[in-house]
Parts: sequence; C-alpha cells; structure tokens
Amino acid sequence: MVFVAIAALVVTAGCGAVRRTDRELSRSAAFFGGFDRTPARVADAGPKAPQPTHLVTSAGAEGPGTLRQAILDVNESGGPAHIGVAAELLPLKLDVAEELPTVRAGSVLLDLAGVTLSGLEECRRRSGRPGCNGLVVEGPAVEVRGLRSEGFVFDGISVRGARARDVAIVECVARGNLDDGVGISDHAGPVLVERSVLVGNGFDPKGKGVLVFDYASAVLIDNVIAANRDGVTVGRGARARLERNVIAHNFDKGLGARAGTIGGRDNVIVGNGAAVFEEPAPNADALRATLGSRVYLENTVIEGNGDAGVVAADEASVVLEGGRIIGNGGVGVVAADSAFVDLRGVEIFDNGGLDVHRAGANARVLRSRPLSDR
Repeated sequence: MVFVAIAALVVTAGCGAVRRTDRELSRSAAFFGGFDRTPARVADAGPKAPQPTHLVTSAGAEGPGTLRQAILDVNESGGPAHIGVAAELLPLKLDVAEELPTVRAGSVLLDLAGVTLSGLEECRRRSGRPGCNGLVVEGPAVEVRGLRSEGFVFDGISVRGARARDVAIVECVARGNLDDGVGISDHAGPVLVERSVLVGNGFDPKGKGVLVFDYASAVLIDNVIAANRDGVTVGRGARARLERNVIAHNFDKGLGARAGTIGGRDNVIVGNGAAVFEEPAPNADALRATLGSRVYLENTVIEGNGDAGVVAADEASVVLEGGRIIGNGGVGVVAADSAFVDLRGVEIFDNGGLDVHRAGANARVLRSRPLSDR
C-alpha cells in the first residue's frame, strides 16, 4: 500500500546565538537563500569522451576488468577518468563482501546505469572491520550516474570530506541500507542529488533517506525519498537546498533541521509518520526545525502527516511562503520555546488540532501576506 501511494505521488507530483527581531527574520527569501550553488557536473563539462577510459568487462569481485580494479586504477592516475560497463554485462549485480575502494581521484564519471551493488551480511571494510558502505566518494568533481546500491550496513552512497566538492549523484537508487540512503558529511559539498530514489533506508537505528551533516552542503532536486526511517535531515551546521522533491510515507519525520539551514521550493511532504508501520513514530511531523536551525521554503505541500505539519523549537526560524498545510494528524503549526515562524500566504486547514499553536512565552508566529502581494 505504501509503494502504491509513492508511485502515485511520482506521477503527480547555522545556528545563530543572537536573537533577531520579527522584522529582521521576515525580510525576504534572501535571508535564508543563496547559500548554495548547484555543483558543476563532470558529464556537462567539456566534450564528452566517446568511450570510457576504464571499461568494466568482468563481473568478478576483484582482478582485471572489475569495477574494483577500475576504481583502483583511476585513483592511481588521479583522474580525469570515465568508468563505464560493457554492454554485454548489463544488467550487472555485484555481491559485495569487501567494501569497494573509496573514490579519491578528481573529475571522475562513474557511468553505472544497470549496475546493482548488493551488500552481503558478512561485508567488511579493508581493515577487516565489519560493515560496509555501498560506494564512498572523497574526491572532487565526481559524478555517480545510474547506480543501484542496496542492503549495506552503512550508507548506500557516502560522500564525505572537504575534498568532495562538486559531486553529483544522478538517477541512482539507494534501497534498504541500514544507515542512510545517501550520507553527505564532514564539510563535503556542494553535492547534487538529482532524479534519484531513496527508499527503505535507515532502520538501524536512526538513519535517513538523505543525511546532510557536519558542515556539508547539498542540493536535492526531483528526488523521491520514501519509506525510510526519516526522510531528509540537515544538521550540525550543514546546509541544503531542496527543489521539487517528494518526501513521503517515511516512518518518522519527513524533513528535519537540527542546527542546520534549509532553503528551497515546490516540495511535497506527505504521509510521514502516518501509521503505515507497526510501531508508533516518535515525532511523525512533516517538518521539524530545532537548535537554531533556519528554514525558508516556498510553495510547499504539507499534507496527511501523522502529527504536526510544522514544529519549530528552541531558537529555530521557519519561513514558509505559499503552499498549504492540510489534513495532518496534529496541530498545523507549532512554535515552541523561543522559535520564530512566519507564514506568508500559507493555507492551513483540516488539521487534527489548532491551525497554529504557540507553546512558549517567547515563541513568535506571524501570518502575513506573501512578498508578491506587498
């Protein structure tokens, strides 16, 4: 039933210590926006190579012609490089018992459409420690295209470290990984995640469809992020821009900001925490911002989630421009502690509680006209 609903959706569809005044917080989208640029894509830069520079011709786990060897060779050369797969091997399923080498070279295109990496239960890292990621990227200007990564103890795809700039993950699938579908961390970014499907990740213990963490930055465009433990979380000084994503039917939160910054537009956040799993969700909110997070979103649909449509707590600041908050199981919008919420032309109705609830003496809520009407 969950996946039927998801399919229908696809078809239709800095933390600051200084307390700011309502006027300062409400100025414009520029207060929250403009913090990220879309990464340059390797495949779009310069003339396209007619053939891969490194062709995978073997379905083996290691040795000449394998994907493992191609990554080792590219790392040794330093890039630029184009890894492709021989057509006669496709579709190719690789059962991974030892984590693949980390992609450290720069300007690398991994054209892996038709390739599935499947993590075996006994998968180990090269150090011998148990547990693997599907694919790890630490180099600059790397594009991963078309890869399916599933069943890993850690992330389906992990992008980490300050060298991992202008990375792109395009038309990939991360499914059933125990930690994050895509994890972006440790000052990586900007990282583009585009036209990808992140589903069924994060259930051991608190992973996400997409996690942007520890001062990393990301741009998420046209993705389906569904049936994960949490949909998307941006935390610990990280920043993300979200455009036209469907965040649906995740077990707990849809979109979370925890000491992070989020901007974007035209996202759909529906059915999260809405009792489609056997155990009750801890939060079940569509959008939850805490610990001084800043959120600015335009034309967001927040509908049918298990508890509140929006929760802002601590000293978080949330500005919503346009869109609607309807049919959620709890209150439409909650502002707690010293949080600030500005609702600019947002439709709010048919929620299970009040339209707006101010749950703190220092919490502030404005319901103003959208900037376009002023």
